[in-house]
Amino acid sequence: MVVPHQRHGGLAGNYPEQTYEKLRKLLPEQKFELEEVNEQSQFDAVTDAEIIILRIFKAPKEVFERNPKLKMILRWGAGFDSVDIEEAGRGIPVTNTRGKCKCGIGTDSDAGAGA
Repeated sequence: MVVPHQRHGGLAGNYPEQTYEKLRKLLPEQKFELEEVNEQSQFDAVTDAEIIILRIFKAPKEVFERNPKLKMILRWGAGFDSVDIEEAGRGIPVTNTRGKCKCGIGTDSDAGAGA
């Protein structure tokens, strides 16, 4: 029997309520171990992540050094200012969710107000 390799991912930062539960339902438990990390000290202690989903925490060079198996960083939000792109440029893809967080910035949440 072959057991598929289980990927270890982290949801790092404070997210809207139920985000972890929704993501957990989308990822097969046999293939993905998902860890919810809400405190900076917890994030600083992560050393085995293969995938990191960032919202508020930063990913400087030290994050890459602490996580030698890192394969991808997803930045929940626009921009890459919280990720050391030079370090990621050594073979780790970094992506973001540009355009998906508008309501948190006040653009879509105000749509139709007073109309």
